[in-house]
Amino acid sequence: MILTADVGGTKIVLAAFKSANSHQNMIHCSEFSSQDCSDFAGLLASFVRQHVIKVEALAIGLAGPVLGRQVRLTNLSWGIDADALAKQFSCQVFLMNDLAAHSYGVLYGNVTKQVLRAGVAVANGNIAVIAAGTGLGEAVAVRTDADGKHRFAVTPTEGGHTSFAPFEERDLEFSKFLFNKYRGHVSVERVVSGLDGFQNLLEYYLEKNPNKKNHPAATLLDSPDIGGQMSSLAAKGDDDALQLMNEFFKYYGAEAGNLCLKAMATGGLYICGGIAAKNVSQLQKSSFFSAMSHKGRFSDMVARIPVYLVSDGDSAVKGAAAFAAMHI
Repeated sequence: MILTADVGGTKIVLAAFKSANSHQNMIHCSEFSSQDCSDFAGLLASFVRQHVIKVEALAIGLAGPVLGRQVRLTNLSWGIDADALAKQFSCQVFLMNDLAAHSYGVLYGNVTKQVLRAGVAVANGNIAVIAAGTGLGEAVAVRTDADGKHRFAVTPTEGGHTSFAPFEERDLEFSKFLFNKYRGHVSVERVVSGLDGFQNLLEYYLEKNPNKKNHPAATLLDSPDIGGQMSSLAAKGDDDALQLMNEFFKYYGAEAGNLCLKAMATGGLYICGGIAAKNVSQLQKSSFFSAMSHKGRFSDMVARIPVYLVSDGDSAVKGAAAFAAMHI
């Protein structure tokens, strides 16, 4: 069997797949808290014992840059040693960025997705994958069509840590607020993410609207689940939460458009991550698409790019399994 893991800042998903056509044969799947985990190898061992798994390969998607066989996680205090895991489980171990795993899921994992904007896909176009969750992940799949077959080369990025830029003139004050708070570099992830993003948007909103400090949205400041609670308030029709959700999706759309331009993603944009999947109605009503396509001389090109929502919460583990199945 192929054992896979999707390790994010909030949760860890472990799944076991049959090796043949692995991405279509998930037989066990469990979810754990990342913050409560202090021994990842022990967590894997417990999962293997519980489900009596003979591990042929282990494939792990990680929320952070994968630059070698030992990896530290961006939003966690612990890391992973692939060689130690290979010795422990006597199998091949594959490490990849979590957005690379999502990308393999989109390409080869038979994941559930829906069309948000049909657009006009270019037959040999690249695709872009973006996911706002605890952090902001981005990846690109470049069309290669090697040996006469439709193929892609998946390239993970750390695009979420590139510099944030104001979208419109009224955002200049928000940008200054962020610059002062972080004393210099402000990444896109500080705005488009479930933790820092909503925290910063709400802090600024309350600074500009001190009369709102007793309103329901204000009570979410410093909550560890500020994104989830904000979306719940918005779903109930709270005006402040609706306004903040719209601002969030505006910046999300603007960054999605930036990624599409850099990747020449004329084959489509795929949105992963829990925030979009849990707030589809809010996303569709928001400024996401207008912000995504607001790219000056290239607005028309970006407006034609198809946009898909990956609503499959297991897309990363399915993608990791598909990758492992292709390499063992």
